[in-house]
Amino acid sequence: SGLGRQFSSRDRKGRVRNARFKLPQYLSVPELESKIAKLEEQARGMDIGEERITVLQKRNELKQYLDGEALDRAKTPLQLALEQLSDDIRRSLTCPISGDIMEDPVILFPSGKTFNRESLCTWLLRNPMPRCPWTNHPLERHMTYVENREIRDILIYYLGEEAYVRYDDSTFKVQYQALWNTRLAPADSHPALTEAPLNVVVSDTFSLFNAGLSYEDDDQFDVAEEYHERAASQGHAGAQYNLAMLNEDNHERMLGYLEQAAAQDHPDALFYLGTLYFDSYVVPQDLNRAQEYFQRAAAQGHSEAREALENLPEDMDIDQVHE
Repeated sequence: SGLGRQFSSRDRKGRVRNARFKLPQYLSVPELESKIAKLEEQARGMDIGEERITVLQKRNELKQYLDGEALDRAKTPLQLALEQLSDDIRRSLTCPISGDIMEDPVILFPSGKTFNRESLCTWLLRNPMPRCPWTNHPLERHMTYVENREIRDILIYYLGEEAYVRYDDSTFKVQYQALWNTRLAPADSHPALTEAPLNVVVSDTFSLFNAGLSYEDDDQFDVAEEYHERAASQGHAGAQYNLAMLNEDNHERMLGYLEQAAAQDHPDALFYLGTLYFDSYVVPQDLNRAQEYFQRAAAQGHSEAREALENLPEDMDIDQVHE
């Protein structure tokens, strides 16, 4: 594959080959410490010169080797492997909800975004109106997620079998259906989930976003905006997009939030920006940028963006579009 093997576990032989001296790989820690002490004692009795420098260099390499041994023993194989991941691989294995390396990656439909199964289940149950954590689109009663085998295989390839931990979601499925039954019950049969005051301690990004959605559903837009601003400041693309929609009368703020969300490939933000540049609303018309935004949104599965691309003239210019 194009990924290739980005790292190997800490290679003692490789480190020895690169050393100037042949290091005693099979000595115990006390033996290594004793050998270092003898070299230091030997160096103290020598005149300054090449021979003394050679002895001190050998001592330094032994100390470096010993430090590495101690560090490795204090870490698990999984921790050592994680340290060696490239940024690209780490990003592909990171759950957008928890920010941690996924243990059981699943694809949520229809967004096609991958999440850690346990994080997704927990997030959906905390949300009074189940929505995709990435696109903010409402989810159906019988929403679907499936194991992302490609990401699972990458996870195992780079971090080993112990990194893959299957989460039992059987209880979640029962609770999710119960949540839907509660939502479908008469509105006065259960307390509203949006009655918590704004000063309730909510700190993690997705809880802030969920709270904002709840206040939006209750038409408390000023309070919703406060929650979304706190989530957006922590980089939540859905909150950034919602803030854009709440600030449609303030074009500068709206564009700013749209661009922040689009930078994270939020499909609705990309489509909205494409529409603005195509229709020359708020911004000067720029058909090339409009097409670029439509293409990026379509790549995220946005159906309206795909339709917009199909309806674009093959040889676009401003006169043709206005005709």
